[in-house]
Amino acid sequence: MVARHLPAAPSGGGPRPEAEWLALAIGPLRPAASQGRARGELLGSEWLTAARGCWACIRVIGAESVASTKLLVRGTLGQWPDVLVDLKDTGTSASAWVFIGEYVTGLELDVGMTAITALRHVQLQVAAELSADTPVAVEMLTAAALHRIRARSVREVELTADAQWPLRAMGNEPQLRFRRLDAQGRIDMQAEIAAEAAAAPVLYRTDGAHRFQPQSSQPCTAVAEVRADADAQRYVAQLPALRSGAYWRLDPLKAPGRFRVNVVRLLAVENVHALLRPLLRC
Repeated sequence: MVARHLPAAPSGGGPRPEAEWLALAIGPLRPAASQGRARGELLGSEWLTAARGCWACIRVIGAESVASTKLLVRGTLGQWPDVLVDLKDTGTSASAWVFIGEYVTGLELDVGMTAITALRHVQLQVAAELSADTPVAVEMLTAAALHRIRARSVREVELTADAQWPLRAMGNEPQLRFRRLDAQGRIDMQAEIAAEAAAAPVLYRTDGAHRFQPQSSQPCTAVAEVRADADAQRYVAQLPALRSGAYWRLDPLKAPGRFRVNVVRLLAVENVHALLRPLLRC
């Protein structure tokens, strides 16, 4: 179904009953990884395109209880991880808000075999913003926060359900890859990072079609503890004068482990113009 009318942000802690709901079809069901469960893709590319960069509420309605229903937010291999979130059960319906980022390729309903026959309708509602009291999975808050600071993709990083440590490095080279720079000239980068083990952030840049190379990297310098967050350190590094449109990335750790990124800022040295808004907590 084409999402012709996107409702405004909900004013309360959940979906707006007066807003338009779009009906979604479920594709063929197949066995899920967990025994006794099945998955089916929510069909339609138009609504997914329309919801890009926004919040989507998925509501499942059944003839009887649809408890333990989950939603797989499918990412892109090498760019964005898959995330499985629980739908909040309200008896004969269940719902969840999920963030539809650039590399989300689809949504899949994950249901118990006993609940399949109870399914009647799957509906969608879209909002640009959510109110502070809207119940949202930690993983989706993290996805939205990364989007706000213009993180384009992540590599060797998973989103976790732990509010204290919402990101997990899965290898020795976890990467936050950002959108292209908006300005020319020398850039100062500031970041506030906390990690269970020691953080060791490294800044990479590439000024063209070339891939990131070790010679284009710079270890970040720890300059201060963060007063509002006893676990975090403030790090700084400088990007040399690059052409507009150059790419950059931040590698927070050098080993697997859990971490969070509270703030990422870019400042153009010449005019002290902030290119990225600070991230309060991701």
